Amino acid sequence: MTVVAIGAPIESVIQSYAPAGDVAASWEVTAGLVRSWVRCAAPGHRRRALQLLYAGAHLAAWGVEEHIPLRTDALLRDTTIERFCSTVDRNQRIAASTRATMRSRLRFLARAQSIPGNLPPTPQFARAATMAPYSSIEVAGFFVLAQSQSRTDRRQRLLALLCLGLGAGCASVDLRDLRGTDVRVRDDDSVVVTVRGSRPREVTVLDSYASLLVALADAAGTELMIGGVKPDRRAVTGIVLANVEGGRDLPMLAASRLRSTWLVTHLRAQTRLDTLMSAAGLTSLTSLQDLLHYLPDQEESVVTEQLRAKSIEHKLPRLRPGSPT
Repeated sequence: MTVVAIGAPIESVIQSYAPAGDVAASWEVTAGLVRSWVRCAAPGHRRRALQLLYAGAHLAAWGVEEHIPLRTDALLRDTTIERFCSTVDRNQRIAASTRATMRSRLRFLARAQSIPGNLPPTPQFARAATMAPYSSIEVAGFFVLAQSQSRTDRRQRLLALLCLGLGAGCASVDLRDLRGTDVRVRDDDSVVVTVRGSRPREVTVLDSYASLLVALADAAGTELMIGGVKPDRRAVTGIVLANVEGGRDLPMLAASRLRSTWLVTHLRAQTRLDTLMSAAGLTSLTSLQDLLHYLPDQEESVVTEQLRAKSIEHKLPRLRPGSPT
């Protein structure tokens, strides 16, 4: 086993950790082994170290009960970890959500030990980049296409998809249970969409799409704006897009690209990032980083002006050249 050098704060956490409850009874016997596992895993911060210690301590304590040899290659074997998780499941000693998390952490410890016979780690696949936005010409073409649909219901659903994606950044998952009554006009005449599901939030609609979206919402009433009758349906936009008449000269219409177009619109308008992330239901800047190269280049004078921030008042002490700071 190779022990990786770790920082003093994390080593302090590892050395001072002491479990509570039934696990504490066997800690004197298992402490050295569990601590060596965590050191080998080289956690990057104190909280991660505590999480790994907690999982390792529970596994080792169970190993003592089951008379499993207190060796790394015996306890951190894949089959042993699965047996442990199954046992605590049957005995209801740990909640289901905690059990799944513990399995993940024990497997992390096992991967760090390179135990012969364990399955190799799952390869990490590159994250798919955020879809490219549509151009203004393509957006205009989509609205012409929507207006040309022969049936009223198809025309309204396609227009609703465009307005909700381009005007409020709604992804397919956000459209599952979105009804006409979820669109409302505020006292200041702004239009807001209430999004439910896994990323509940309220999104203020871009003015360019607000009036049309309100009209479509009034027509839908309490019905689903993108059609269907089941909020848990999988292909939310599939039927709408499958029934589109014409449009062969346009790129494929996708809710993800409509959302990217909305994000780029706000980035170009220099909307505050925290405000945009909240409206988009984002918890990471990664999606926005993928879209930065779609922003127009700025002249050097504009960049300099922004970096100087002349309009921002900095309350700093007056210092003479060469004076100590």
